[in-house]
Parts: sequence; C-alpha cells; structure tokens
Amino acid sequence: MHLSPAPRPPPALPSPPPLHTPYYCEENVHLLLQSLTTSHCQAYALFITNTPRTALLFHQKASPPERADQEHYVVWDYHVVAATVEKDGSQWVWDQDSRLGCPVELQEYLETTFRPDLFALGVLPSTLASRFRLVAAQDLFGNFASDRSHMVGSAFLGFSSSARRSALTSPPSSSAPISTSALISLISAISSFIVTTFPRTNLHPPPTALPASPRPSSPRPRETMNLFERWLDVRMGSELEGEGRREGFGVVLKDVGELLGWSGWEDRRE
Repeated sequence: MHLSPAPRPPPALPSPPPLHTPYYCEENVHLLLQSLTTSHCQAYALFITNTPRTALLFHQKASPPERADQEHYVVWDYHVVAATVEKDGSQWVWDQDSRLGCPVELQEYLETTFRPDLFALGVLPSTLASRFRLVAAQDLFGNFASDRSHMVGSAFLGFSSSARRSALTSPPSSSAPISTSALISLISAISSFIVTTFPRTNLHPPPTALPASPRPSSPRPRETMNLFERWLDVRMGSELEGEGRREGFGVVLKDVGELLGWSGWEDRRE
C-alpha cells in the first residue's frame, strides 16, 4: 500500500495584508509582490491576456451569483496575478480575485482557472484562450508604469450593463499611481475626457476617479503608461514582425502547458 504524500501547506499571506482595490489587478499585484519579495521566495508577476483581449477565466469573484453552475466565468480584457517559487520548490499563484483561494498551487490554479482540457477538446474557441507574460518581481518594479488612464474606458466582458458601469466607475486605490519615476499629473486631460464621454453613456465616475499624484521632484519620467504597449503585448514569433525581445519585460508563454513546463521554474529554485 502506497500512501499519497501529504499536501504542502500554502505559504502564509503577508501580514498586514497589502491594499487590494477591485479592478486594479496590476496595482494590487505590484503591492503584493513588494510584500512577498521579503519572504525569501522567487516572486513573479503573471500578466494574462491574448491578442483579441478576450481571456476566459473561471472561478472569479467578479462573476455574478447566477453563474455558479457555469463555474463563475469571466471574460477579461486582461488580468494580473502573482506567482512564487518557495524554498521547498513548491509553486503558488496569488490571485486575490479568485474563488479558489489565495494562494493556490500553480498547477491546480492553471488547470482549474483556464480549463485547457476544454480548449483541447474544441469545446471552447481559441479566441478565449489565454497567453501569459511572466516577469520577475524586480523587473516589474523597475519597468512598470501606469497612470490609470485605461480605467476610464476599460471593463470586462460578458456582464450586464450595470456591472460594466461598476467596472468603469470603480474608484482607484488611495496609493499613488505606479511610475518608473515621479509621475506627471494627467488629471486635467483625463477630467476633460470624462466630461465629454460619460454624459453620452449616462455613466457617472466618482470624484476620486484619478487622484492627483505628488508634484514630481525629479526630471520627467521615461514613461507614465506602458501597460498595453509592453506588458500586455503577448505576440510571439512571426507576429512580432521583426521586433526584438525587450529585456526586463519577462517571457511570453503561449498556453497553460508552456507555462507549466517553463524551465525557469527549475532554474530559480534555491
């Protein structure tokens, strides 16, 4: 008789837990990774999307209750989670927006959240299959920049109009936007966009839609927004049209199988 090995206990959540703001997954992960990188694990950000911006994820907290019999699916334009390799070699995903818990073992999370079995059987169209950009936490800290302007008109798919409005008008984190250096305030330009756009759609963003950032004390930043151009660019091979790979922005992996088999997991175990 062979006994199955006891399941590994999950790593503990940082204490105190970092700030979490609904619909601002990239900022949530940035803050979470700042806490996780102090625990002697290898930490990564995992950007989830595809070229048509229709990535299907199951077991999401944002999915309404009536989708319980459909495994609480959501079609996101993109999503971002954290991943870690612990000192014992175990691999975990930290998705604070998942109904599976946080953290969850990497293989369980990927197979349950993205259902590669259904894509392999042809049950689901390939336009809903996710690609991944995996990047080391330190590279994210050094190169990521977001001024939150994409949140004015960005939302997830497959929801009612009222849920879409909720996403569009969701107030941001009280922390400053993330930049590679001091962020130039874009409030006047964004405010003008809101005034001219939201009346036509009867959407009313909260007064805290884009809080002003501190006055920069250093020269103009290299970038104030590179989320879509760099981090959510998941083109591969011939799709890159001769463009070279950018250093410091991780690696693009085409599907769940390639992500699970990525050699870097082994290379980075202590």
